[in-house]
Parts: sequence; C-alpha cells; structure tokens
Amino acid sequence: MNCRSIWNNLPQQIKDKLGVNVIWRNIPKALDDLINELKAEKPNCYNDLYPTGHKQFLWFNLPASITNLCELNACVESIG
Repeated sequence: MNCRSIWNNLPQQIKDKLGVNVIWRNIPKALDDLINELKAEKPNCYNDLYPTGHKQFLWFNLPASITNLCELNACVESIG
C-alpha cells in the first residue's frame, strides 16, 4: 500500500487509506483518536513504529505523520 500523502485533497486521502471520514478542521483530532485505537489493537506494531510513543498530530507535519499511521494501520500483528 502506498502510504505517502500530500496536502492536495488530504481528507479524501485519509478516507481512502485509513477509512476515516474527516473534514479539514478536525483532521488532527480524528487521527489522534485513530492512533489510540490502533495502539490498543496492534501493540507490537505500534511499539515497532513508535518506540518512544507518538506525539500529538500537528498541522505542520501531517503528511509525514499520516504515512506512519498508515503503516501502523496496514501492519499485521504476529501471533505468538
């Protein structure tokens, strides 16, 4: 899966890649909520991608942050 994001039409890219309906003004809050859900669902993947924990989503680095979140969403937990 291509997890790279660009500013152009970011809400649609988030919907396509992460399955989250967002509007421009609530993107950081929605992504913070999603990462907290994924942290509980995929703790091993979360620890691999965010060894020191994640920081709150901020506007200036959203495309890069979405890339990591997309990789976490696509990650498959190994059992055992």
